[in-house]
Amino acid sequence: MLTVVPDVAESVEPQVPHIARLDKRDAKWLCALILLTVGLSVLPLLFNHNYYYIDDSAGGSFGQWYELGRQLLSGHWPMLNPAAWMAGNYLVDGQWGLYNPLIWVIAVFSTITPSAAGFTTIVKILFLLITATGVYALVRSYNTRPAYGLLAGLSVAFAGWTFHMDAGTWVTNLEVFSYFPWVFWGLRHWAFSARRAGLTFLAIYLLITTGYVQGAVALIIGFVSILLECIAYRPARRFVIRVLLMGLAAALITITVFLPGLASVGVTTRSGGISNNDFLTANLNGLAVGSVPNARPQVNGYWSGNYVAVPITYMAWFLPALALVQWRRVKNSIPVLRGMAIFGTLMLLLTTSPSSVGPLRYPIRNLPWLTLAVIVMACVTLDHGLDPARINRRQIVLFCCLTMVPFWISYRGTPEHFKGFIVAAGAIISATLLAVMITNRMLRFSHVRSRTLGLFFVIITIAVTTTQTIYLHGTSSPFGWSLESSTKALEKPLPGAHGDVLVIGSILDLKGTTPSPNSAGTGFPPNIPSGYWTESSAANLWYLKSSVNTLNLYTAVGNSSASRDLCMETFYGFTCPDAFTKLFTKDATTGETLADLMSLDSVVVIVPANSDAHQIATTYSTPQGWHIANIGTYTVTWARDQTTPVIGSPTWSSNGLNYEIVSETPTTVKLRINSVPSEGGDIVFSRLAWPGYMARGAEIATPLRGYLLRVHVPASNTGGTITVQFRPPLWNLQVIALALSLLIWLGLTLFSIRSGRRDTRLRGDAELVAH
Repeated sequence: MLTVVPDVAESVEPQVPHIARLDKRDAKWLCALILLTVGLSVLPLLFNHNYYYIDDSAGGSFGQWYELGRQLLSGHWPMLNPAAWMAGNYLVDGQWGLYNPLIWVIAVFSTITPSAAGFTTIVKILFLLITATGVYALVRSYNTRPAYGLLAGLSVAFAGWTFHMDAGTWVTNLEVFSYFPWVFWGLRHWAFSARRAGLTFLAIYLLITTGYVQGAVALIIGFVSILLECIAYRPARRFVIRVLLMGLAAALITITVFLPGLASVGVTTRSGGISNNDFLTANLNGLAVGSVPNARPQVNGYWSGNYVAVPITYMAWFLPALALVQWRRVKNSIPVLRGMAIFGTLMLLLTTSPSSVGPLRYPIRNLPWLTLAVIVMACVTLDHGLDPARINRRQIVLFCCLTMVPFWISYRGTPEHFKGFIVAAGAIISATLLAVMITNRMLRFSHVRSRTLGLFFVIITIAVTTTQTIYLHGTSSPFGWSLESSTKALEKPLPGAHGDVLVIGSILDLKGTTPSPNSAGTGFPPNIPSGYWTESSAANLWYLKSSVNTLNLYTAVGNSSASRDLCMETFYGFTCPDAFTKLFTKDATTGETLADLMSLDSVVVIVPANSDAHQIATTYSTPQGWHIANIGTYTVTWARDQTTPVIGSPTWSSNGLNYEIVSETPTTVKLRINSVPSEGGDIVFSRLAWPGYMARGAEIATPLRGYLLRVHVPASNTGGTITVQFRPPLWNLQVIALALSLLIWLGLTLFSIRSGRRDTRLRGDAELVAH
């Protein structure tokens, strides 16, 4: 018997799809799913203890969590951090999760962990669990047996892109994807039964406030798909209204989270048109091998060659088993899947879109949502239409052919792996047919045969995932950094440096590097020597060195003018060697060096592979007022003789303009103006001129060098004060939008609770009549 409890409202309205609800009998299945997910998640750690701590997870996310947690524990909500330079506009960056309570909890706990790698592993396994359980609930809502919910949950969580890329590298993509199955599950309940409004909005809220745009785009497509599904039923009006009200609440949150970035896109590095260079795009060749667990799909990326050594486009081995379905049995199930089918079709178009569409890049990152749609539809169809007793020879031949064709495509691309493809294809075909034969001969009733076959498919899935992990020797993504994970080591003071620091160079060119074990044989990126971390750091791991403020931090947006002037890249903050000369060249307008205008106290130069530290120390001449503070193995440090005011302070003013600082915070500077020339004068701050700065008693002027904040003080303000304050563009609108979204959430939740109580009374009355 199915553990399905149909809603009363649905039983009264036969046109409405039956949305199954989870009950106590699902508890054992969910427990099994949780145990299996944890077990399979831990398996790669036997081969690579940094499986979940590479690339952006190490260089970006952990340091971000750490800094957010440190700020929250000190009582600050960090809207802006001038000392973080291009990475310091946290609301524009978006991915800090400043409105997300779950990220707040993660951030606070990150400040007390001894191991960044261990903590990141726990966080990612948590999101894999959220993913797996959400998929289980979603599949069960289609009146599907628990065994197929378990199969879908495991398959989606350990699909190629999710497990081998997002779980290893891009944790924000994993975060937003983990909430999405719960969003789709909740929207179906809310649309067709007026239930689960509170949980639905919670999932939507967590998804949007993570701040990753891929999730927001998928959410929009999800709403469109549900709306189109609602229109297909009669009466459609009430279903559409429910979805639109929930969509309004979601839109208001989206305004709060993403409006700062949209309003500031003109000064960031993410603006652009539509172009395609095939970088991290999904082509049909790569998608065609989605049922091959050991495929080398054709995808261009950060690795060498056109074929990636990790099966990042893998979806599920059992997709060819749809050939064994009795399609007459699923004719009533197919209409229920129309919303998911629409969603999958739109996600396919998005996944195969050009490599750059405005600020959106790397369309293959949408692959998890396409995988979700494919696996959910496959599992629902298999459950409703697969009966081992009715499978004929023609279907078996078709199944074998559909299994072998993707393996043939894989072989054509990477023929050197011929033996592996033969073994995998033979094992999958044999295991599937053996499962069909056993269930057919040993079990009498069709529903028992289908359920048991689903359990066999779960066992095969576990075997495939385990074998896949062993085969890859714990390699997660095909690129990855071997970064320091000991928080104690990362917190050590920077030798010889003090105050605000800029690092010149790139660890890509660092001497003493070797190929990373996470590079899957490509040799990229390098394995950083352990001694480097005693002298320096990288990207957002700089946040852990509280003795200094480093400008070379990770950001997804950056500032285009500052990036060009210093030849500084956005993501890891690497700079060209010429940046040292640029720092100590006098600015044509002010006559000050850029190092003075930026209020720098220390400059660290990374020693490249073709040089040594003493050669670097003699190559660059020591500027006046500076001295060489440390010559290490991998770095050379210059420090200022006297510490300057913190970054964000005024660093230059026009002749005749005299002022004193009254107060200063990361977002506000108040100055008392003692004297101003008759024509007025300018003040330059060591702050990036982000959109949103306002001035009282002065006016915002054209930024110096295109990026340093400058204000013009009129002569009439002599003896007065000026206040320069930052608020994101349209800040009041963002606050109002957030408040309205929460009010709508409250209203929909109360309506949902009332509707549930009414249904309970109707169900009780129906039982009395029956007796």
